[in-house]
Order: sequence, then structure tokens, then C-alpha cells
Amino acid sequence: MVHKLNKTKKESVTMDSNVKYLNPKADLTFKLVFGEHPDLVMSLLNALLPLADDEQITHVEYITPEMVPENPAKKNSVVDVRCYDQMDRQFIVEMQMEWNESFKFSIVEKSAFNDAQLYAYEQFWDAVYVEKALIEGGYNKGRAEGILETARKMKQKNIPIELIIETTGLSEKDIASL
Repeated sequence: MVHKLNKTKKESVTMDSNVKYLNPKADLTFKLVFGEHPDLVMSLLNALLPLADDEQITHVEYITPEMVPENPAKKNSVVDVRCYDQMDRQFIVEMQMEWNESFKFSIVEKSAFNDAQLYAYEQFWDAVYVEKALIEGGYNKGRAEGILETARKMKQKNIPIELIIETTGLSEKDIASL
């Protein structure tokens, strides 16, 4: 028989024949799993980050999850897991059930990053947004070209213009100009 117990912060425990399963997406469980098992946090980071083979994380050391800013005007923050690796790169590992832009900016605003780290962070997100825009632009351009090519081929096969309009979404004027 399976029972679900709802605890604070929507953590759930499933019991079946005296066996307990903790929800790995629950805050406390996530911190326990990834905050106390270096092999698991290394595996997670290596799987999620676009690291070259020679940049793979082979060792982590945990550091306090509390981030005290150099600037006293900024807020302290506590993250789920904070560690650094053999190359002295620092990682903040947070479980977020839903991604939103405000989360990204709240981490920056509350962080203990110095000005150089914040600049690098902003440069990273600028590059991500540029790459995303280029990919989306290329996708949209390719899709539009594909629709025109399909309409051109349909027109060459003397398919009725009404069917070409219905299939491609192009106007009669656009099809006539092909």
C-alpha cells in the first residue's frame, strides 16, 4: 500500500512495505543528495554543463552555501549547494521547479559576486541570448524558405491554388509570384 505524506515545502515521502522514497526535487532532499555526495554533484554538473573533455570536473570541495556579499548594501543568500572544482571554478547548484527570468536576476542581485564575476555572468547571458536569437532566426528563415519551396513544387505540379494556400498558409499573391 502506498501513502503520500506532505511535509513542509511540498516534500513528499512515499512508503511501500516499510521502504521510504524521498522526492529528489524537494529542497531538503536535493541538498542532502547533492550536498553530501561529491560523486553525484560532479556527475550532475558534467552532464549539464557544456564542458570540453579536458574541462570535466574530476574533484569538488564543498564550501558554505551562505553567500555574504562584499558590498554590505547587497543581501546575503543561501543556495542549495556551492562548491569549487580542481580548476578553482565555483559552482552554485540550485533546484528550481520552474525556470523564470526573475530567478536568474534574483541570484545576481542577492549574490556575493564581485564586480568582475558579475560582468562575466552578464557576458555569459548576453552570449546565450545572442546564440538563441541566431538559432531562432535561422530556424524561422529555413522554415519560410521551406514553405516557399513546397508552394513552388505544388504550383509546378498544377495543384489547385486553393489547396496550396490551405497547405502553406501563403497568400494567392505570394503563390502567383513564385
